[in-house]
Amino acid sequence: MKNPFRFFVELMQQPVLVPAWVFILMIVNKDGSIDLFIGPKAPAGKEANWIETVPGKGWFCLLRLYSPTEAWYNKTWWPGEIELVE
Repeated sequence: MKNPFRFFVELMQQPVLVPAWVFILMIVNKDGSIDLFIGPKAPAGKEANWIETVPGKGWFCLLRLYSPTEAWYNKTWWPGEIELVE
């Protein structure tokens, strides 16, 4: 087996370190939030906010916080839920 534990998912997009300036290219909503689109194909016009998945395979989301603020520790801030978009 080439990748039995799927630590790294093989995608057409090559994994790269994303420099901070890339976030400038993302589409930002009027309220300052950012929608991420997760799936095997990018929705038209939303490619800058797309994360590729493998068709027919499962995936999971991992949130890594660097230097979280007090709001994280006292639980007054919590990330939003992942929502299905048709």
